[in-house]
Amino acid sequence: MTQEELVGLRSYIQKHALPFTDRFRIQQWEYPDGEEGSFFLQLPKAAAQSDLEAFGLLLLRLEFLEQELNWTKTEVEQAGTRILTTALSYMIDNGTCSPVEWKELLGRSSELTRGHLDIENDTGESRNLVLYDDWNLLQWFGVNSNDYYMYLWYTTA
Repeated sequence: MTQEELVGLRSYIQKHALPFTDRFRIQQWEYPDGEEGSFFLQLPKAAAQSDLEAFGLLLLRLEFLEQELNWTKTEVEQAGTRILTTALSYMIDNGTCSPVEWKELLGRSSELTRGHLDIENDTGESRNLVLYDDWNLLQWFGVNSNDYYMYLWYTTA
């Protein structure tokens, strides 16, 4: 996935809605002091028609989680395009799209989440893309033979 593909996805969703699905598996952990947190979302490959569609669905679901919005078809239809366009615009302007080895991501992610999210079995030998790699944010998207997934670690400190 490239920055250009993200721009294309942003243009696409402004004219066409992504299909609604509730087939996500979600792991979430917030550190006790509230200054750090992590999400790991999975979507079965059968729930999306392409990598870009899966990416858009995972990013939208993640945004709904972060904003503590209800994931209902009505809510997604009313606010989804605006929320996803905003998230994609920020990602296009500030993110990176860099392939990375899963062992490196797994090691960094396990260290950041201190083992509170079980992601090793779901990411092994997969194709991954770092979206952000910053001092206060690590976000990546990946795919294996069964699932698409997105990981986010953040800190407000």
